[in-house]
This record gives sequence, C-alpha cells and structure tokens, in this order.
Amino acid sequence: MTDTFATRLAEQLAPAYVVERELGGGGMSRVFLARDAALGRRVVLKVLPPELAAGVNAERFRREIVVAAGLQHPHIVPVLHAAETADGVVYYSMPFVDGESLRERLKIGRLPTPQVIRLLRDVASALACAHEHGVVHRDMKPENILLSGSYALVADFGIAKALHNAALRAVSASGTLHTLTTVGESIGTPAYMSPEQVAGDRDIDARSDLYSLGVIAYELVAGRAPFTGASPRAILVAHLGTDPEPVRVLAPDAPTGLAALIMQCLAKEPADRPASANNIVDALDVLMSAQQSDASAVIRSTPQSALPPIAVPDIVRPVTPRARRVWIAVTALLGVAVAGFVAWSAYTPAPSRKNRVAIASVTVSATDSVLTDAAHAVSDALAAAVSGIDGVEVVSRDQIVRAETNAANVSSAELASKVGAAFIVGGKLVANGQDSVTITLQLV
Repeated sequence: MTDTFATRLAEQLAPAYVVERELGGGGMSRVFLARDAALGRRVVLKVLPPELAAGVNAERFRREIVVAAGLQHPHIVPVLHAAETADGVVYYSMPFVDGESLRERLKIGRLPTPQVIRLLRDVASALACAHEHGVVHRDMKPENILLSGSYALVADFGIAKALHNAALRAVSASGTLHTLTTVGESIGTPAYMSPEQVAGDRDIDARSDLYSLGVIAYELVAGRAPFTGASPRAILVAHLGTDPEPVRVLAPDAPTGLAALIMQCLAKEPADRPASANNIVDALDVLMSAQQSDASAVIRSTPQSALPPIAVPDIVRPVTPRARRVWIAVTALLGVAVAGFVAWSAYTPAPSRKNRVAIASVTVSATDSVLTDAAHAVSDALAAAVSGIDGVEVVSRDQIVRAETNAANVSSAELASKVGAAFIVGGKLVANGQDSVTITLQLV
C-alpha cells in the first residue's frame, strides 16, 4: 500500500483481514484484495471513498447490504459482510471471483452471438431473482458483471441504493441536470443510466435495471454503447430524449429477435420495456433454442464426412492468428465428436428409465481466453447436436449451471442425480503448444 488511506485501512482491518493489494475501483468504491484470516480464503473488500462515506448512514447502508446478502442465486456474487472501521470508513466484502470482468473481456473484441445470448440470460436470471426480493441494482454495467469459466455473475447488489440516497442529499435544492451529472458520476455510470435515473426519479423500480441491461446488450452486439458523447452530461441528455440507432444498423448479422429485445429494453418509458427480467429470460431461452435448432439442422442435413468444417466456425469468430489455429484444430476434433454422437444415437436404444442427457461444461487445462471460448462453443455444439436426436431430451443449460455452481468438483453421478439425467456428456480441452488442442469427451 503506497497511499495513507490504504495503509490506514490495512491497519484497522487487521488481524481479521490481511490486505494484499488494491485492485482498482470506480466512482463508487475502492477495491482491495484481502485474505480472510479466520477462514483462510481470499475476498474482495469494497471500500467507500471518504467523499461518499461521509454522507452515508452506516446503519442504513448495513441494512441495505443485509438485504443484498440474502440473495442466493448461481449468477449473483454474494455479499459476505458489511461494517465500518474506527475511522468511519464503510466497507463490505464479497468472495474473490477468479476470472475477469465483462469490461475486460470486451477489450479483446466482440463476443460470438451464442455466447452473448448465454451471458445475457445469466445476468437477466440474476436480476429476476433480485427483483423478486425487492432489490434493484441501480448500477448495471460491464464492470459489475464478472466472468468465471462459462458463467456470468452480477456483483454489487445493494450498494447503489444507499449511495443514491446519500448523493441526493448532496444535490442542491434546484436539482438541475448539471448537479445530477456529478451525482451520476458518483453513484453510477452515465452510459448505462436509465432515463428515470437521469431525471432524478426517487421511485426507481426494477425496469431501470432492464434499461441498463439493454445498454449492455446493445454494446455487446453492436460493439459500442447506444449513446456516446464528449461529456457525461451529453450522454445523460441523450438518455432522456434521443432514440438510439437501431442495433441492426450497426450489426446487420444480429438475430432479429435479439435486436428487437434490445431495442424494447431501451424504451424511454418504463411501461414500454419488458414487464420483468423473467420475460427477458424467456425471450432469451427462445433465442437460444433457435440457435441450437439452426446448428442441429445443419448437422442433420450434412453428411458425417462433411461435419468438421461447419461444427465450430459458425459459433466463434477468431480474432488472432493463434486463435484461428486453435479453432481449426477444435473444428476438426469436434466434427468427429459430433459424428460419433450421431452414430451412437443410431445404434443405442433409448434408455428405459430416462432419456435425458446432460451436457456438462467442458473444462480447460489452463486459464486462457481462447481455450475458454472454445470450451463454451464445444458445450453448445454438443448440446445442439444431441438435441437433434429423436427421443432424446437435453437438460437445460440453466439446470446444469445451477448444479455445477452449487457443488464444487461435482461427480458425474452427483450431477446426473441433481438434474435427473440418465447420461452425462463431459470433457476437457487441453492445449498442445500454440497450434493444436486435444478434446477428450466422455459419455457416462
């Protein structure tokens, strides 16, 4: 720790926490990596900067965090603890997620459409859980979406409401847009704020989060946020009165249904947006099924000898020479695997007990964004292929995610029991140097 604030914080949190280093932060918090001395695990400490903490009622803030801590969902990063130091510094802790933020991932380039749909579904399901418990996030943005393995997790539920109330107390009685710009920079990110947030509406409800999710989805598909400007104020004004350019103008290859859903989320009036996050989940399920059906149709209509060239490139667009070489290898191997499963379906009678098949997440041998994307695509392609087999039911991806998330190192038998499947398809993707990979698949 190089600055006085961080040094003082480390002293006051000892011995309960051993602060290792600062991870960075945003307008709302400073973020530190620490070790929980009692449990020996790494945690993230989010500390309110003094200029905001001074206006926060610590007890009220703690109550908001307690509500957020009650949220239990596989795509929500739980809050572990909230407290105040002797110096009056308000902080809370959450588990350390071994992965990257969506913001960091976007720096690499656009994500493939199936991955975008899956990611948005993860986030929408997290919002649905929170909204059902009366918790509105208020600060949805790529920085608050963490990617770990094949999952997306939403962080920082609860903090924005307490900060919003504190910030409003600091706004002048006139409540002009100029002062709200400063507030917006403190309690949220202008690019992702809903019109009602910009207008200073005190009765923000769940539909505000749906607008912010629409902004994130727009950026994922189109490659940029719907509104940009030279200043935060210009962006806030655009949220209030400017219609965004249709997403298909910037991304003509975007599925029509996905583009329509994004534009509905970006409606200025809350009543014109989807009624709930659950409605968005349902819409994304339909889009996901359509993507899988399209892939299955291609597989079923193509001779097995021609499977390798089409199995993966339609799913992922490599952006680097190394990624392209890896995907060539993955394509060939996955084509053989899909052909094998199609052959298995032809000669193996449907199980008498159940005919449900679970496609477990394909794991990778090392932390590598190219390998991770490849593993996601392999899982999706296998699910699409198996779902096209007559008489076979594929367990939904959401069920698999829940079962895998809620149990570390879950065995095939345990996973099958949790999701009610008779067969489990799993595998591992291993890099062989820079130019080739090995996919090991197993049918249990």
